[in-house]
Parts: sequence; structure tokens; C-alpha cells
Amino acid sequence: MTSKTRIGTRVLDPVNWDYFDADVLAWRVRMGLDDEFRLSLTEVRRAIEPVAAGLAARRRTAAHVVALRGHVAVMGRSGHTRQSFAEADLEFHLTIGAASGNPLMRSVAGVIEAALVASFSQSSPVDDASDHEHTVNTHAAIVDAVEARDEQAAATAMLEAIDIGYRRINDSTRKRNLKR
Repeated sequence: MTSKTRIGTRVLDPVNWDYFDADVLAWRVRMGLDDEFRLSLTEVRRAIEPVAAGLAARRRTAAHVVALRGHVAVMGRSGHTRQSFAEADLEFHLTIGAASGNPLMRSVAGVIEAALVASFSQSSPVDDASDHEHTVNTHAAIVDAVEARDEQAAATAMLEAIDIGYRRINDSTRKRNLKR
């Protein structure tokens, strides 16, 4: 939306929207995450989060590693709701952003992860014990690489974590559409 004196307010074409604005993103998430938006979100995550993981491997402190291990432990607990798992996953990714030492990575991660939490309403690893375990183990592999200061392994493991979630949501959406 844009407003000008004596002209009024007009809604801009979505091409002109700033999806990194927290209000715009929150509104878009409330509208629902269609296939195209989920793909766009995943593409941005794949472009940013592996780099953040690599930087975290280079710049992390011992406290970051302890915090990341704690988040993985929380994610690994049984009895999660979709919301509680999403919150633990969010904390993990925000800590990666903080450990990267780049404040812009942390800020972008916060916006992206707000949409990620909403996507867990569609599908979650807690819906399947095997998927839950695989997701937790993938996040643990990210921490192992960060702790070992292996930038490439951290980036690769982060890509795997992102792709697991994307495949899960697509599979879930496909199954729901077949039932219609």
C-alpha cells in the first residue's frame, strides 16, 4: 500500500510488496501458505541459512554450541505438539543466525522463521516418529559440524534440514489434495 497527499491510498501489486517487512509477512502467512509461496520461502532459506551455518562454524563460541545442543535436546523430546516443536526449531535456527556473528543473518532468519513456524501447522515431524527422529538427527549433524568448525559440513547439513521440511510439507499437501 502507498499513500500520497491529495491522491489517497492505493494497494500496490504484490510484486512491489516488501515480504521482509514483519507486518507484510505476518499478513501473508495468515492468508495461507500456497505452493508458490512455500517454494519462494524455501529458495530464500536455501540461499541464506547454509551460509549462516557456515559462518556459525567459523565464528561460534562454546556458549553457542551449548545452546544449539540444548535446542536439539528439546526438539528430540517426545510429546511435542506441532507448535512446541516449531518453537524449538525456531530457537535452533535463530541461534545459528546469532552464532554466525552477522546481525543481518540473525534479522533475516527471524523473518524467515516466522513463516516457517506457520508452515508447521500444515505438517510437522512430530506427526511421524521416524520423521521426528530424522529431523532431530539432521539438526544434531548441523551442531556437530558447527562445533568441529567445518563450514562446508554445516552448510550441507543445513541444506538437508531445509529440504527435509520442504519435502514433508509437499508430501502432506499432496496427500490432502488427493483426499479431496
